[in-house]
Amino acid sequence: MKQFNVLLLLLLPILAFGQTQTRNDAGLQGNHGASSGFFETSAPVNYPSGAGSWWHLLDVRHSYPENNYAMQFAGIFFDQELFFRKTNNNPVQAWSRILLENNGRVGIGTSAARALLDVASPLNEGKLGIVLGRLQEGDHVGDGTFLGVRGYNTTTAYGFKSFGLEHSFYGAVNSSINFLRGGSISGGCITFNTNTNMEQMRLDANGNLLIGKISQANTTYKLDVEGKVRANEIVVNTNGADFVFEDSYHLRPLSDLDIFVKKFKHLPEIPPAKTMQAEGVSISELQIKLLQKVEELTLYLIEKDKVIAEQEKKLKVQQKELSEIKFFIHRQYPDFKINKK
Repeated sequence: MKQFNVLLLLLLPILAFGQTQTRNDAGLQGNHGASSGFFETSAPVNYPSGAGSWWHLLDVRHSYPENNYAMQFAGIFFDQELFFRKTNNNPVQAWSRILLENNGRVGIGTSAARALLDVASPLNEGKLGIVLGRLQEGDHVGDGTFLGVRGYNTTTAYGFKSFGLEHSFYGAVNSSINFLRGGSISGGCITFNTNTNMEQMRLDANGNLLIGKISQANTTYKLDVEGKVRANEIVVNTNGADFVFEDSYHLRPLSDLDIFVKKFKHLPEIPPAKTMQAEGVSISELQIKLLQKVEELTLYLIEKDKVIAEQEKKLKVQQKELSEIKFFIHRQYPDFKINKK
């Protein structure tokens, strides 16, 4: 708006010599009575579409009257809308609405902007609305090479998609961030597309993130990945398995454990391999179970260590007694020899 205000200020000294005149047809050319100046009309012809009574016109015309070249501004007295056109020797040349600022808000396609910048034209049926930037390569093909906003109908025909922030290359969308509505006013989600604009990731209405897995609703996991996951470090919160060391904990006898393993081919409280493969396994739960088995193994080792220590103690006593027997026999029977075999 500042540019147009400056233009008007520059034109005012040129046009100030004349008073406002009446002219109904904005499309007249010079040899039919048109001249530069300020005009008003209550019966507008060749004014912006929808013009009614009491419109005003600023007409800056070419000096040669036999043609119809003019720069024109028009508007109604009763609102803040302003229209502009260059006639280009065409009395019915279309008008363009000038970028309008009202109460500090700029509207495109509306005179009642509801935001600081409000592009109010509907973007239904996959219409491309705002282009944020373009590249030269491929921009001559279709919609071109750009980053922009496209609108869609919120119907099943478009997967309930409302808007897409799209990257187009040579007129083909290859990646985008899409905003999908829910089944009601709320419940929307966001999808992330790559390659040939194929969905690769979805953040659903419940805050669950699906990666590489979009056909199955995610209702159990905050993160559901179809494929391998690699990380330098993963921290899992667990409760541990210190309960194994409580006096009340029942440690299964090794003989019972031997029978169980031979029969079921896996440790007690650890799911079998087929179940893990079919249903998956909680890392936290499995970590606790594995820790439980390690702690049980520690108890088994402590118990066996006590048994071994007791056996060694008995063996030392037996070895001492045997030595004493040998000494006694040797004293009583010097020539007696004990067969070591």
